[in-house]
Amino acid sequence: MGTFNYQFSAVALLLLIIAESSSNINHDKSSLLTLKSHITSDPYNLLTNNWTIETSVCSWIGVTCHYGNNRVIKLDISHMGLQGTIPPEIGNLSSLVSLNMSENLFHGLLPTSIFNMSSLQVLSFKNNSLSGSLPKDMCSGHSNLSRWLRVFRLSYNKFDGEIPSSLGQCSHLEYISLAHNNFVGNMPGGIGNLSSLVTLFMYENLLHGPVPTSIFNISSLQVVSFSNNSLSGNLPLDLCSHNTLPKLRKLYLAYNKFDGETPSSLGQCSQLELIDLSGNGFLGNVPDGIGNLSSLVNLYMSDNFLHGPIPTSIFNISSLQIVTFWNNSLSGNLPVDLCSHNTLPKLKRLYLTFNNFDGEIPSSLGQCSQLEWISISDNGFVGNVPSEIGNLSSLMRIFMYNNLLHGPIPSTIGNLSELSYLDLHSNKLRGEIPPSLCNLRSLKYLHLSHNSLEGSIPHCLGNFSRFLLLLHLKENLFHGLIPTTFTEGCLLKSFNLNGNKLEGALPKSLVHCRNLQVLDVGNNEIEDTFPIWMENLPFLRVLVLRSNRFNGTILLDSNTTTVPFPSLQVFDISHNEFTDSLPARYLENFVSMINVKENKAEQGNWFLYYQESMEFVLKGVELSIARILITFTTIDMSDNRFSGAIP
Repeated sequence: MGTFNYQFSAVALLLLIIAESSSNINHDKSSLLTLKSHITSDPYNLLTNNWTIETSVCSWIGVTCHYGNNRVIKLDISHMGLQGTIPPEIGNLSSLVSLNMSENLFHGLLPTSIFNMSSLQVLSFKNNSLSGSLPKDMCSGHSNLSRWLRVFRLSYNKFDGEIPSSLGQCSHLEYISLAHNNFVGNMPGGIGNLSSLVTLFMYENLLHGPVPTSIFNISSLQVVSFSNNSLSGNLPLDLCSHNTLPKLRKLYLAYNKFDGETPSSLGQCSQLELIDLSGNGFLGNVPDGIGNLSSLVNLYMSDNFLHGPIPTSIFNISSLQIVTFWNNSLSGNLPVDLCSHNTLPKLKRLYLTFNNFDGEIPSSLGQCSQLEWISISDNGFVGNVPSEIGNLSSLMRIFMYNNLLHGPIPSTIGNLSELSYLDLHSNKLRGEIPPSLCNLRSLKYLHLSHNSLEGSIPHCLGNFSRFLLLLHLKENLFHGLIPTTFTEGCLLKSFNLNGNKLEGALPKSLVHCRNLQVLDVGNNEIEDTFPIWMENLPFLRVLVLRSNRFNGTILLDSNTTTVPFPSLQVFDISHNEFTDSLPARYLENFVSMINVKENKAEQGNWFLYYQESMEFVLKGVELSIARILITFTTIDMSDNRFSGAIP
């Protein structure tokens, strides 16, 4: 009898467990079906066809159940393009360990019930449109979330308000990403208590004030990103002293309001691979200790107030790939042996523009065999452009404008088959454009203005118009004819030959350049009639023919019904020999001048991303403007032989 009672009790207990398990899984199923009902768009029908009442919840896409208790422990419906809101019933998934709904289009508030889930370790809603503020007590002592949460990812949403100070009480946190939201206020000091924290992303918010120094004492930290906020104050002088950040690999502090000197102790964070301090108010010298960082790959210190020379030890870090110091007040010469002895075997990009460097460009630069981008403009470099640059087979962009360079353009540049940008304007270069430049079949941007280059313009540059976007040879000593080889499919957007000694006619093959927005051939010796064939170029904004020998009547086709020069905003034909009546049809139909407005969203407007300059006459005084605004308009037809009535 006793055995029977025992067996009966065991069976009853088993049935009770099964019934409770069935009840729990049905509860989970109900919660997920409620979530499904709040989804308004399921573009791939992933949940529509799979999450059905008839099937087991544990077989649903994105759902993982525990083998033992048959409860939902993981929900991953990321990257499904789902749209809708998140109902509070999701908080009823009481056994959930991981919740990932990232990379969708969920909007509205995040239910507070989520922050009461007692088993949750991973919470990820990255890249949605969720909004509202986080609960102040989300990780406080009585919160269930504080028990196990390791990963907290809410980046790329629309959350606002302050970051809860209680976040520092989720003591198991290893990964926090609140980036690209609208969080305001100070960085919570309690984050410094998270002794297991490895990754901290807070970039692109509205945070202000200093960074709590306790954060820089978390020995487990590997990645810190606070870029693009309004954080301020000095960095701790002992930032990396006493082995406080032994694992730190990446430090992003760019575009804030930090100031003071860059801590010399930064060189003691021996594992650093990336430093980005750009766009702050750091001053003083570049710390010598950075040269000790043997694992450093990327070094960004642009747009600060740094002065003095760059420590030569930095140019001995063999792992370096990107070095950028543009827009500081750094000075001195570059090391003569900059790339000698394989010291920078991986260097790809060197940005030193807008500083006070001087001396010659080291010929050893040609030994940085992986270089793709050289930007050393707006300095005081002298001497020749090193011919050894022609050895850099991976080089794509050369920016050396606004220096004091002289001598010829090296013919070896023609060896650079990957070169797409060559900008040497505003130097003292002499000689002819080397014929070898005709080998540059990837060239998109050629800017050689404001030098003393001479000879004729190579006709191959007209052939380049199939891939050239910009060709500027302004203010040189070129003579002869303008190339006539602009072919069908011409992509040229800006063509500036102002201030040379060019002659002959304006080539009619330019009509093939349907994307042309700027044509400036002013101040030459061109002899031709008015290029009426250009009036149908749909995007032409600037037409400058001033100070040439254009002549004759500006003949107009009275039968045409199309609007001439539909995008023109600068029309300068002054100081020529045009005769007869003023071109009334043009003056009455310059629609872009009549309806001028600043529209920064206007598609294809060259002036939105390239700084065009020009000279114009105002009340008899010639003025120069460094940039043509998209609202700028002018008409100048002075000093011709027009007659008759003014339209």
